[in-house]
Amino acid sequence: MEYHKLIAGRILELCQIHDLTIGQLAARCHMNKATLDNIIEGKCKKPRIQTIYKIAGVFHLSVREFLDQNAAGYL
Repeated sequence: MEYHKLIAGRILELCQIHDLTIGQLAARCHMNKATLDNIIEGKCKKPRIQTIYKIAGVFHLSVREFLDQNAAGYL
């Protein structure tokens, strides 16, 4: 799977599990909603590690756990 699709899918999956909208996630990450929209829509093919770190932190995950599709225990 392509890297940007993995990131986008993981963001959507975690938002659904935690009942968050992309706007709510953006606010919790202290970033612009357009940034997340660009990642999800595939306009941003290589999100910065700092961005992934912020997103993962909202869900109390390490970057490694965030990127691991088989990660368990993040609920």
